[in-house]
Amino acid sequence: MRNFAKKMEEDKLIIIHEALNEASYLISNEIQSVIDEGVYSEYNRVLVKIDSALQIIKKYKPTP
Repeated sequence: MRNFAKKMEEDKLIIIHEALNEASYLISNEIQSVIDEGVYSEYNRVLVKIDSALQIIKKYKPTP
């Protein structure tokens, strides 16, 4: 049972990792077309948070 729970936790981390990677990719592409400085700064702020979250996940599970 313990191995099953561990596998479920690993699967959850993989899902979170993939979602954050996809969000980062989409925002990175979108930011290239942003003209407004305020919106550009907001996108950058979100990208920094996503990168921080990805770094935390990598500490618990190697990149899938």
